Amino acid sequence: GPANFGRLVIDLSRMEFIGAAGLRCLARAHQTSAKQGTQLQIVTGECVIKRVIDAVPELGLPPAVDTVDDACHAEPAQLPNTTATDDRG
Repeated sequence: GPANFGRLVIDLSRMEFIGAAGLRCLARAHQTSAKQGTQLQIVTGECVIKRVIDAVPELGLPPAVDTVDDACHAEPAQLPNTTATDDRG
């Protein structure tokens, strides 16, 4: 099965814009991290990026959280939309 590398936190909370290429990059990072057993967590705070991510559910991105602290201290079961597979059944 995939190796477990924990979680990858991407902090976008200071961004004011993300285009289609940036969204595709996030989706690819999410897919790759899931294959590697890593949970992707996107931090947006209250910036416009959160609304953009929420508006494009077909990308399959996990819902964003407000702070890096929230992302780092959440229990794995509390992290939304984790798609990594687990061979334990």
